[in-house]
Amino acid sequence: EGEEEEPGMLDAGVRLAAHEDALAGGILTSPPKRARTDSSLPAPAASSSLAAAPQPELPAGLRLLGCLLDLLPEAPHHWRHFSHLFETALAMAQLGPEERGWMLRRRFASHLVDFYLADESPCVGLPAHLDEGRAAPRRARMGDKCTLPQLEHMVALLSLLARAAHRHEPVARTPLSLEGRLLHMAADEYQLLGHGALLRRLLKDGLHVAAICDLCEHLCYESRDATETALHVILSGIDTMDNEQLGPYLTTFCHVVDLADSLAAWRIDWALQRLLHVISNNMRYKQATISCMRALLSLCVLSSRPRRWMLHQRALWVKEWLLSGLSSQVRCTAEHFIKAILAAES
Repeated sequence: EGEEEEPGMLDAGVRLAAHEDALAGGILTSPPKRARTDSSLPAPAASSSLAAAPQPELPAGLRLLGCLLDLLPEAPHHWRHFSHLFETALAMAQLGPEERGWMLRRRFASHLVDFYLADESPCVGLPAHLDEGRAAPRRARMGDKCTLPQLEHMVALLSLLARAAHRHEPVARTPLSLEGRLLHMAADEYQLLGHGALLRRLLKDGLHVAAICDLCEHLCYESRDATETALHVILSGIDTMDNEQLGPYLTTFCHVVDLADSLAAWRIDWALQRLLHVISNNMRYKQATISCMRALLSLCVLSSRPRRWMLHQRALWVKEWLLSGLSSQVRCTAEHFIKAILAAES
């Protein structure tokens, strides 16, 4: 006959078996920690049953703008056909301040500049530049030696967005600003629109010269720094480009120099002295010299301040143009220039 188990040993065996069953079934958990009563601790997160209400859906127009922005990285591969993309974006921006405000909040202008300048882009912080320190792949080339991509509507959109926002200058509004309340544009995005690399490329491509002029005038109004940046790019182009490419540079030069603000006298003196120097250095290029003289004549006939500056500073140019001109066409143009500004002054 076996020995009977003691009651205490039997109870312990039952408890041990129950404990092992609980572990196997996953129902044994550590006891909850004692709650702290420190009032400085953050409140516990809300339960999933108290999740925040869903955000209201964007209007259809703004959703469409988001779609256009998402298409931008692929656009260079379709440069022969993408003019309608930018025409649609421009039309959306012209609808009203809600659409323009959404574009500014999404840094639409920065994305456009980055798209346009591609590997020459000064943009940082955009998705194409956030690859954990690795160099971004080269972008697709747009256009060829015979055909430029159709980007006139893109330039008009950049100008429109710049003029819809307040400037990061002591004078926030200019005569070219859109009517109504000005919107907010990030400071770095505003600086990007006046970047030398962008202005240089726009003028070289000659895209939508009227929009380029509006953009430059808006940026240069009551701003010495923006004026010097823009005029440096313009004068460098006049100095180096062939005669056939001078049109956008000379047109923009005249618009910037003719700005009516408190810096007008300084701007005229700064710009015209340097233009006369460029003309003097390139006198051997007959057609380019004549183009510069004619552009300057159109400015002086229409505006009294540059005309009076030229008459006052006649010692800087009359002798060289009339006597030292290397061709009869240059000297004839100089003669016509003098007669025309004297007639305009009388």
